[in-house]
Amino acid sequence: MTRLRQLLILTGIIFLLCGTTVIAATDKLPNSNHPLWGEFAKCRFVRDEVKNLTMIGYTIAVRKLDRKEITISGFMTPLEPSKETKHFLLNKNNPTCAFCPPSRTNEVIEVFTSEPVVWHDKLATFSGTLVLINDARVRIFFKLEKAVMR
Repeated sequence: MTRLRQLLILTGIIFLLCGTTVIAATDKLPNSNHPLWGEFAKCRFVRDEVKNLTMIGYTIAVRKLDRKEITISGFMTPLEPSKETKHFLLNKNNPTCAFCPPSRTNEVIEVFTSEPVVWHDKLATFSGTLVLINDARVRIFFKLEKAVMR
């Protein structure tokens, strides 16, 4: 076996092992296992190249939830630097890096609560009215209105 071939094989093995380690590490990050996140993940994105917009294709099951009362758990991401808030993002995955997007677009819900809630970085459960938003300019496709922390 030539030296170059040995080097290529060794490099491939190293990349394979590193990739496995990264996947294993991200699987251990805190996330919500609430079944609604799985339903939201089935919604696929549609790209309109002419208008330069990305829209979402809701599944039938998700469309049936529009304007219905739901309960879902996730991790809060505040939109303002305060201890209490009435407007924040709820993510499937726990935000672990202030400069990294914590979840895919179909794993984020914009939440408006009736009363201010104290922000924390633990798993939280909210009930409210789910509103589907297919406005590509906003880039948030799920909204929870009149939400209450459980």
